[in-house]
Amino acid sequence: MATSGVPLTDKDKDDIKRALKKTGGFVRQSAKLAGVEYNTIYNAAKKDPSIQKAIDDAREERRENLVAIAEKRIAEKMDKELDTTSIIFTLKTLGKDRGWSQDEKSFIQALQPIILDYAKAQAEKKTNGKDD
Repeated sequence: MATSGVPLTDKDKDDIKRALKKTGGFVRQSAKLAGVEYNTIYNAAKKDPSIQKAIDDAREERRENLVAIAEKRIAEKMDKELDTTSIIFTLKTLGKDRGWSQDEKSFIQALQPIILDYAKAQAEKKTNGKDD
């Protein structure tokens, strides 16, 4: 591994990129895995666009995975109960790029059909004797 002031080899760079992918772009954890100081990764990212891209890609993948997990858990929870607080929080913070607005009025208007559909489904469950 490279030491302070010594240029990174291609192997060093590959090790760093693998570590970044494995840790979801957490630089300090990646540095430990790759056997370098964390500032080595930051400095390498300034000089080598492929290292910065590896950081950005790993972080974006982590973010996408977190959003997918949150969406799945919300869907699971909605099957059992209507938890509007977690739904609103997730959509406002992580769902912005999917069209969920911070504007309260438009957000409530967008959620209203979802809540009504849920209420209707719950009423039908009770009517059919399938209350969980």
